[in-house]
Amino acid sequence: MKRHLGIVFVVLCFLLNIGWSAGESALKKSVIPKNGCYTGVYIESQFIKDFEDMVGKKITIVMNYSHINTGTEDLPVSLMNALWKLGHYSMFTLQPETWTLQEIIDGKYNTFIKKVAKQSAEFGKPLFLRWMHEMNGNWYIWSGEKNGAGKLDGYGDPKKPDGPERYVDAWRHIYKIFEKEGAKNVIWVWCPNDETHLGEWNNFENYYPGDEYVDWLGIDSYNWGTTSVIPGSRWKSFSEMFSPLYSRMEAINKDKPFMIGEFATTETGGSKPDWIKDAFVQMKKKFPRFKAFIWFSIYKETDWNLDSSEESLDAFYDAMKNPYYLGHINGVK
Repeated sequence: MKRHLGIVFVVLCFLLNIGWSAGESALKKSVIPKNGCYTGVYIESQFIKDFEDMVGKKITIVMNYSHINTGTEDLPVSLMNALWKLGHYSMFTLQPETWTLQEIIDGKYNTFIKKVAKQSAEFGKPLFLRWMHEMNGNWYIWSGEKNGAGKLDGYGDPKKPDGPERYVDAWRHIYKIFEKEGAKNVIWVWCPNDETHLGEWNNFENYYPGDEYVDWLGIDSYNWGTTSVIPGSRWKSFSEMFSPLYSRMEAINKDKPFMIGEFATTETGGSKPDWIKDAFVQMKKKFPRFKAFIWFSIYKETDWNLDSSEESLDAFYDAMKNPYYLGHINGVK
């Protein structure tokens, strides 16, 4: 889903004195919760503390979108530190709005990537980065569709579709720069979209960079209901949306944690409160490798907000009473 930049405003009070002492080699594994699932959210123009009060739950992961246009952008380290002191992990979805995959591979943006890698390393605490998400859609410049699509004769291995192959190489290129700059604290979240129906060449499996280059496998999916945004869309339950995706993710990797990088439901076409209640029952019951979720809580194509109605908010509030849904950084109550 195409995004516009939203900044989460953080209440800089009641700061928690939280440190991080895990060794570099153990850091990424130590972030994974042994039991339960991290809560997460993307919000706009709302204090995170106010949001937590509204939903009755501490939120573990706060996500933002970072648009890259001029190459002069910086990671918002002050925000990252503020969120850490408040007891949150930061996750940034990095969106290079003008970069082609071939340009990344050719090293055109190495200077910028090195800068961001250094800023990440200097931050020092666990930092979730979700580079170039939803690459199997056709709405981003880094999509396979816009970088060779299913052609076989324009790049690399003639047996592999050019678009996905370029994406894999671009991801690995960025990853290797971060490694060279010592950004061992970065947690790499690979996150395709659910389905885009562009052909078998575009199956999200083709975009997987490999176990060496990914820490968490993510997936984005929305219940569009009967909104007019997507012609022919219909109401889908959480299980109907995620069961086939989950199975495909398990086939890619047997051990790494999974994350729902974005999800939400509309009010149109069914009962949003019932959908929310069922979603968090099923997530715990059927999808144990989902170790984090990010609820996309804004009004965009439709009202994805958790408080789109009082009943919907109450449903989420009640669901979050289950201790399975974690409201703290791993190991820090």
